[in-house]
Amino acid sequence: MSIADTALLLLATGLALATGYLLGRRRRGSEPSPDDRAARDAFLSNLAHELRTPLTAMLGYAEIAAQERISERRRDEFTRRVLNHGRLLLRLVNDVFDYARLRDGDLRIHPIPVEPRTLVRELDRDLRPEADRKGLILSTTVDDSVPMCVEVDPDRVAQILRCLLHNAVKFTRRGNVQLHVTALEGNQQLVFEVQDSGPGIPEQMRARLFADLGKGDSSHARRHGGVGLGLALAKAVTRCLGGRLMLTDNGASGTTFRLVLPYARARSRDPVLAPALPRWSGTRMLDGDTATGMPTFSGTVLVVDDAADNRLLLRHALRKLGLHSEFAENGLVALRMLDQRHFDCVVMDMQMPVLDGYAATRSLRDRDDHTPVIALTAHALDGDREKCLAAGCDEFLTKPLDRSRLAETLGRLLAQQHA
Repeated sequence: MSIADTALLLLATGLALATGYLLGRRRRGSEPSPDDRAARDAFLSNLAHELRTPLTAMLGYAEIAAQERISERRRDEFTRRVLNHGRLLLRLVNDVFDYARLRDGDLRIHPIPVEPRTLVRELDRDLRPEADRKGLILSTTVDDSVPMCVEVDPDRVAQILRCLLHNAVKFTRRGNVQLHVTALEGNQQLVFEVQDSGPGIPEQMRARLFADLGKGDSSHARRHGGVGLGLALAKAVTRCLGGRLMLTDNGASGTTFRLVLPYARARSRDPVLAPALPRWSGTRMLDGDTATGMPTFSGTVLVVDDAADNRLLLRHALRKLGLHSEFAENGLVALRMLDQRHFDCVVMDMQMPVLDGYAATRSLRDRDDHTPVIALTAHALDGDREKCLAAGCDEFLTKPLDRSRLAETLGRLLAQQHA
């Protein structure tokens, strides 16, 4: 078996296990019904296709770049394609596990102060390359009625809007895709409208548009891609946020979806950030490196991770932020290093041999050492954040590494230290 086939098999097996968990919860201890088996088979068939398509591209581009002489321009193009396919796979994995948590009632909501305009800019940045590739006009606007800062769960709001925008771009062959945001001040609600100039939604599909897994049109997923989770998941997450998601217009001129979400007012984006310190704000850079669009800091960060590749990636990311880094391969080595010298911050993997991140952080706090600790972990299920914070970590980030979030988190912690 080739390396490519092995990688495909491992990822497909992991997701198949998650899917089995998802599909089997209602009938634990009993034989699945014919309808359940049909839903499972259709879902797994679509899932296998959606896994193999981007993985095949990623592995193919990587092998060409590693084994053949190609121009720098082509290498850059292949790298961008690998990155885009990797992000697509990550969203697929997250969607499957989110749907499993929703069906078990375990999806948790974490409202924090958010700038709606920053959220919209980030969505624009994510969707624009695909819209440009198809020759579509992508327009994102925020009305003056929308407050500068609100309290919502930004990840969940972005998850819903990304689904709607991705569908709009995918199904629109020519014309435009628009996202417009307004606010209903009296009811403290945000209204997001996603409109496209595509062909509209066929009459026979409208009744099953937000259908639960296995109850929609699986042939549509086979023809147009996806595993059939998108709108069903978006609708379920919307309910968890206390909002409404509906199809408001569907005619020859295209489709319009409306998302209405409640919000709480927030006075500022983050009151602990000192204005004079550099800060990352979505696609806008404040007091940072104009070449990279990232902020710059000063100081030394201790990176604790047993995986050499992760340490190298973090070293590169921290260097771009102007930070020096040193490394420890487990929690025991990290504690010895912290005994010997001062670090401005620690980026801590939580699952490691010898001494894991939980025990290392607890030991650090037991010594009355208040060095800021950022948990950076592949454990991203509900409850993992609380477990890390209970161990004494100051912040919680998940792998794969999101460099803009790392920069924002470091800015917040370093600002607190120098306040």
